[in-house]
Amino acid sequence: MNTAVAEEVFTINITRTFQAKREAVFDAWVNADTITQWFSPDPSMTTLVDKLEPKTGGGYQFQMINKDGEKFVITGKYVNFNRPEQLIFSWKWITGDDPTEMLVTLDFIDNGDMTELKLCHEKLPGKESMEHHDMGWNGCLVRLEQFF
Repeated sequence: MNTAVAEEVFTINITRTFQAKREAVFDAWVNADTITQWFSPDPSMTTLVDKLEPKTGGGYQFQMINKDGEKFVITGKYVNFNRPEQLIFSWKWITGDDPTEMLVTLDFIDNGDMTELKLCHEKLPGKESMEHHDMGWNGCLVRLEQFF
């Protein structure tokens, strides 16, 4: 007897438009000085860049530290680095008890002096993780809008 079990797939899709050229929006994701200015879901958090190798096959590691000193460490590899059109990277938390390796795809769509960003975060391990990441990404993207 052949039995199949359907796995529920948890994915986040967010689209945002930024008042900046596509190259500038792309570069904000791969420049250590810029990342520290916007990459956290809350302005009270500090972001440190431990490692950043912005190229296909390169790795990254960031720490987000909240006001109580609690660290949230994320690491991954750049699967596709196609400036200024697309950035794909793996996403894995080092802190916490979730060893799931996820995947984030960013598509940067040129719209003159504006850029449409399509973010897809897939392979999330469950509904709670999806909700937390959705809140986190939306917070980060608000801060990125403010950066520009």
